[in-house]
Amino acid sequence: MVAVTSTRTNDPVRPEPIETGDDRRVTDIANVEAPQTRTDDAGPDTGAEPDATFGRVDIDRSDFTAAPDEVGTDERLTELLDDSVRRAQLSTGDLDRRPIAARTSEVGTPNPTPDTRTRGASVRRGMVDGEPIVGSMPEARDSHPDAPTAPAEGDLFVDGVDEEDVEQGAIADCYFASSMAAVAQDHPELIEDAITDNGDGTYRVRFFNDDGDPEYVTVDDELYRNEHGGILYARGTDRSELWPAILEKGYAQWRGGYDDIGEGGNSGDALRALTGRGVRYTAANGDTDDLFDTIRAGAEGDHPMVAGTYGEEKEKKYTDSGVSTWHAYTVLDASEGDDGQRYVTLRNPWGNTEFNADYETDVDWDGDGTLDGNDGIFRMTIEDFQRYYQGVHVGR
Repeated sequence: MVAVTSTRTNDPVRPEPIETGDDRRVTDIANVEAPQTRTDDAGPDTGAEPDATFGRVDIDRSDFTAAPDEVGTDERLTELLDDSVRRAQLSTGDLDRRPIAARTSEVGTPNPTPDTRTRGASVRRGMVDGEPIVGSMPEARDSHPDAPTAPAEGDLFVDGVDEEDVEQGAIADCYFASSMAAVAQDHPELIEDAITDNGDGTYRVRFFNDDGDPEYVTVDDELYRNEHGGILYARGTDRSELWPAILEKGYAQWRGGYDDIGEGGNSGDALRALTGRGVRYTAANGDTDDLFDTIRAGAEGDHPMVAGTYGEEKEKKYTDSGVSTWHAYTVLDASEGDDGQRYVTLRNPWGNTEFNADYETDVDWDGDGTLDGNDGIFRMTIEDFQRYYQGVHVGR
């Protein structure tokens, strides 16, 4: 039995549809439409393979306004992240029209749940500033605009907020679902403060722009449904908990629509939007000791973290591994076994499907003395992490 003692706290997020008006940065809109099929948005340099030497990326802290109560800043973490770092160029312009800025791996694989049972075909891949952009969309996506809607039923929050609250839906925004879970784990108060119930079937939702300033959108509680009546996009693991769906719907509203968030994206962008704080990226192909120390420092310092896998050009290595290509995972913890072996604990935003290996990968995350089973939370050695993951975004 593998017992995992976390040094951190937990909380997740949820999905929904949307359409915006001319001003897509700050727009109050009640109704949101499902994503539309697009044939002209294949992304830059289709088919390009990730550059193994893209290294670490440092988001310029001068471009962000950190919250005065920012916590967890850690000298060791800063030292590790500042080593061999280059600055990523920040994109400008309207949020819904700015280019995909892959300051780290952009990923996006939809959840192949009973909602769609699709794996998705890659629609974006390539390189920007030496970093990979990836993304997948479900094959059934073109039918989503015709999906029925129904008002949300339940409570905004159920027993607080934690990393296990979030379950990704049928669009390829794993980067956002995993970021919601990461922030929910380390800073649940940011999730709780981000959503205000207006008491009239609408919610005011807060995000932070690239300068760290808050921006607000208003969405209603109408959520797209699958053929079984379940929520089609992000949802709570507890179906009566609404915050993941409302927060995702707000993010879609803020960014221009479900099309704009549902074809893959950047976990660093999502973390910044949820926290208003800087984010740094560390590639996994560097020194093993430094990588593990970076993740452990992030865990001990309550820094939300998200890791992304490689794309379909390396799909062979993922065969029977339980790990998906072009996919983002929440990084929950780093630990060392009695034998000195170092492990990274991760969570699949699908809420299921875990890593397979010739050693025990399941964990007792809830601390009840038994392994948790197929709940999407698993561990792998730091060496396997380097094999399957391109790198990790570490928030402040």
